[in-house]
Amino acid sequence: MLNVRLNDKLFGGENSVGRRVQLSGTYYTITGVTAKWEAMPRFYDVIGSPFDDVEDLFVPISLTE
Repeated sequence: MLNVRLNDKLFGGENSVGRRVQLSGTYYTITGVTAKWEAMPRFYDVIGSPFDDVEDLFVPISLTE
């Protein structure tokens, strides 16, 4: 999933669902675009700092190494 800011940057705000992006040599299919969402503290981030910058891209944990 992308947030709306990255979707605007990469695809000019057009519907990007089903398109692919490359991240560190791996291609991912976009499954959705989130509206502006800046949860603080970042309760969903169990690894990083709860007050880091907001993410632009979300990858399921099951797809990470």
